[in-house]
Amino acid sequence: MQNLYSGSNSCFCWRHFLETIRLAGTVKMAFVKLIVSIIKILAVVCFVTISDGFADITCPKLVAIEEGSTAVVACNTTGKTTSLAYWYIGDSATTKPILRLENGKLGGTKYGVGYYNISSSGEMIITNATTRHEALYTVLMYFTDDTDVSKHITVNITVSPLPLCPVIDVCSPCEKCTLSVNDTGTLTCSIVGVRPLMPLKWIIKFQDGIGVVEHLPIIVHDVSSNTWNSSIQITYKVRSCHQEASFQCVAQDDLSLLKHSDSSIRIHTGNCTGKTPDSNGMATAKVVTFVVIFVGIVAATFVIMYIIKNRCTGSATSVSDKQRSLPTNEDKSAKRLATCLKKKYKARCTGNLLPWGNLNEVEDFYAASQCEIAHTNGLISLTSTDKIFSSNAIRDEQLVLVTGKTRYWETLFTEQLIQQWIQNQENDFLLLFASKKEVKTSVKVLDFLKKETSVDGNLLINGIKNRKCVLLLHGLENIVLDGKEHSTGQNNGRESFSSENPLANMTLRNLFSSSSEHPHHQIQILVTAWHKHTTGDILPWPHAKISVSHVHRDQFNEFLKRVYNRFINSSEYISSIKSVSDKPIIHNATARSSKKTCAENKGNSDAYSTSKDVAEKLDCKVTRKQREMLSNESEGLLSEAEKNKEDDSLEIDRKICHIQDIFSKFQFYEEFKENPLHLSMIVHTVIQRYFSQNADVNDVNMLSNEEIICSVLERLHNSFVEQHVENNCYENSVRESLEKLAAYLIVSQNIPNDQQNFNSSKCHEDFNLAVNMSILEYSNKTKDLQLPEKDSNSSQMSCVEFSHRNFTHYFAANYYIHSKRYYNEGVAKYDLSRNFPVLKFLIHLATTQIRPLFDAVQKFQKNDDIIDFLYEWDNGDGVNKVITEQDGKDIYVTNLSDSIHRKAFASFCEKCSLKQIKWKLLSISGRFSLSFLTFLTLPKVDSIIFSDLELMEGEFCQIMSWLSEKNMTESLRFLECTVPTKFSANFLTEIKALKESKLQTLLQPDETNTEVFLFDYETAKWLKKSKLGTSGKN
Repeated sequence: MQNLYSGSNSCFCWRHFLETIRLAGTVKMAFVKLIVSIIKILAVVCFVTISDGFADITCPKLVAIEEGSTAVVACNTTGKTTSLAYWYIGDSATTKPILRLENGKLGGTKYGVGYYNISSSGEMIITNATTRHEALYTVLMYFTDDTDVSKHITVNITVSPLPLCPVIDVCSPCEKCTLSVNDTGTLTCSIVGVRPLMPLKWIIKFQDGIGVVEHLPIIVHDVSSNTWNSSIQITYKVRSCHQEASFQCVAQDDLSLLKHSDSSIRIHTGNCTGKTPDSNGMATAKVVTFVVIFVGIVAATFVIMYIIKNRCTGSATSVSDKQRSLPTNEDKSAKRLATCLKKKYKARCTGNLLPWGNLNEVEDFYAASQCEIAHTNGLISLTSTDKIFSSNAIRDEQLVLVTGKTRYWETLFTEQLIQQWIQNQENDFLLLFASKKEVKTSVKVLDFLKKETSVDGNLLINGIKNRKCVLLLHGLENIVLDGKEHSTGQNNGRESFSSENPLANMTLRNLFSSSSEHPHHQIQILVTAWHKHTTGDILPWPHAKISVSHVHRDQFNEFLKRVYNRFINSSEYISSIKSVSDKPIIHNATARSSKKTCAENKGNSDAYSTSKDVAEKLDCKVTRKQREMLSNESEGLLSEAEKNKEDDSLEIDRKICHIQDIFSKFQFYEEFKENPLHLSMIVHTVIQRYFSQNADVNDVNMLSNEEIICSVLERLHNSFVEQHVENNCYENSVRESLEKLAAYLIVSQNIPNDQQNFNSSKCHEDFNLAVNMSILEYSNKTKDLQLPEKDSNSSQMSCVEFSHRNFTHYFAANYYIHSKRYYNEGVAKYDLSRNFPVLKFLIHLATTQIRPLFDAVQKFQKNDDIIDFLYEWDNGDGVNKVITEQDGKDIYVTNLSDSIHRKAFASFCEKCSLKQIKWKLLSISGRFSLSFLTFLTLPKVDSIIFSDLELMEGEFCQIMSWLSEKNMTESLRFLECTVPTKFSANFLTEIKALKESKLQTLLQPDETNTEVFLFDYETAKWLKKSKLGTSGKN
């Protein structure tokens, strides 16, 4: 007992000692925390005291506003401000302010217009927010110490989904649920009608008894409401009984729009429909699993042995057999590095640049571009991109910036640069390529080189000490912005690259601090960027500049030729030709006759003749065949006066000779001069302009290549579709000509040049779309054109996602032709207002024919299409001209139930009001909420007609008061508008008073238990009194 007590006592003493140490540590930690708190309080007091002397404003970088709501965008100020405050759209304060506060006076270009307002303290107020308010704003404030401070604020317009959570299809919204299953099934999680896009993902916790297969998410953009629908699906399979799994669907809710960002479901497998798992099947599965694992281990062993044998790693003294023969360790390291890099970059130099055919080398399409090189000393020289690295312009420059006027050419140049280095890496500089996805903003160049040259830890010192090294960084904007780019609807949401942007400077400083103390500080850094910002704003340090411009005409022709040659050698083209040749177009006897006709035509190609003396007198280079052809083409186009001239043949030959000199200078002449059919089509266009329209020589000289090819394309299309000649040789010739001319035309119209104003960010997508359209099989697709049904899925027709082949063929074959008949046919057969993406596609892609399309829409008096057209058209002068033409016109509006049409109509009204346009008539029909009209800036109008409306009491009184208060119209009529019979007694009394005293009202109850009111022209007298009926109540 004594020993036991002694042991207990010693245990107690030991615990007491530990407790004492713990308490001492706690007191020490409390003392440290007290000291830290005192320091923090003193720091705050000092900061507040010092900051009183500084003038600054603090603004949120991002403001999220729910669509349709009213929000105040405000900043906090430090220091004494004056009563001067200005708001601008964009990242610059050099334009006219949209809102301003000057000594208590409010104003600005958007003040009171477009739902913008400003408070007496300088805050911006946005009422009834829509996506057109989504932009980057700049606020500028002045302080009493004669300083001014500006800040940028990005405004995003959001739409919350209903319900406010991800929805699992088998569960009630926003609630956890449990599901008992016995077999295979699916779970779908979705979120509908949200802006911005909310990606979904599954988080799964399951046991071995339940297998799960995740499917790719489905994302759909609802163009009509400008919202997103996301869904993600999984498939589960019961493998054994009495198991349980948990599935959680999580939405990426960055703006906290949801009440619950996740939804959960638990699955119980139950009794598996009374069946027990198949033991034999499980045993078989285990055997198969074991075999697969064994085979995988064996394969991995062989791979590892192969890598060790041909490794790209190791030190200078540990090399492969191929490198042992090299004379020095330094050469061995350099060779090993070059070999590894060559393998790595080889994959970058092949790809499917065009949307058809197999993988191809970049050189198959690359044409050297023109470029402008600027030294750091300001000297500028013009050269070709093929000679950039042999030029003295950048040989000694440490930092070089390459920008491209179009993204496609700059990207092609970068890939060609890598390809050239791969082919000449033994005798050229050492190239280290990194795309924007591979470079982190915090990385230093030296650290990146160590990572890339992992073949040897000492390689930077021993291997490439005396070798030139170029680091190529492709895609600067993501590197600079560190992934914090906030894009807006007006493409002006990028952060500035100027010295005022601490983030950009810090990022680039870290990236380019390649340690001047290191012996390899002479590494040359080559940065490529496709944006159009001025180079001085991107890099704040001295650097050379290479501006890759568009190729000149000869290079462009070379590029087009390569594209066409690549197409005709592709498997798609060969298969399309085979599919056409397999179809028996004519009988065998006719086919033999056709072949004979082809031979005869070829043998008699020189049968054309004309006066040799005349040709010698005129010193004309036109061949006899061409002259006869031209004479035949011009016959019927000459006026009777010219036919009656004494020497009409000489006159015709003189004009034809002059035309020959003109069109021989055109871009496409060399391509088709050997083919009489092609040449006939081209010359016909010039002759038609020269003879039939009595055009001046200057007009003919100004005839564009696009106009020529459009006319040629039209004639070839008509020749084939109408089948003037039924023989194979002519048909194949027309088909080849049609495809080739269409490729030239569409590609040339969709690759931007210096004279065209295109959206550079979409250049690459537009180019792919244009080429894809040009290679379609016109010959067997344009005969029987079928338009899609009006209820087709609109998402299939948005810009670059054209999947409906018939519709694509229709516009590819008809839209690019300068013929009013085709425009009218397109507008008449397809109601553009039913599919808004189609209209956006036409406006975006067809900048050269924008006015003819608009004229065709206007001819059919489709006001909805006109209004939508103007809403998407970004040509300011063109829009203003059309708005001016609406003065005194009748405006008919429908489809206001669609949000995108309401936005377009609101913009249309605002533009007409600013131009002080007055309409003769405004007719509004369809089912929509009348309260929407009270938010419009409606211009003056002589007469307003509402028809086919469902009138509610509150809306009816509201719209009446608004129209009478604004005094917008002299005449108001309601035609075939329905109202519920259960209106208030006050409203019905007023209606009866109107019927008896002022209006001849037609009351006809119908089967839907409503009353139909037909108000005539006398409504105007009643409207001017600003009251509803004789009771004087609104």
